[in-house]
Amino acid sequence: MASSESTELRPVLTVSETARSMVLDVLAEEPNPASMALWLEVSGSSNGVYSYDMYFESIADAGEDDTVQHGDDLTVVIPAN
Repeated sequence: MASSESTELRPVLTVSETARSMVLDVLAEEPNPASMALWLEVSGSSNGVYSYDMYFESIADAGEDDTVQHGDDLTVVIPAN
């Protein structure tokens, strides 16, 4: 018999309230901000420290293998490759 336990999905990325506020301020200046997401990619690493690229791109550009995390007012996409 299959278990009836539900699996709770946890966010891949947690954005602090301060960072979220700053990102939303910048996003508001973009053309058509409602259709945009914050894209976050690991761009490299050095001595165990990762560096990241962050940019705004259309939510519609996310592929099926990309991780898309929807928040109340901020969508974050982490590309698969």
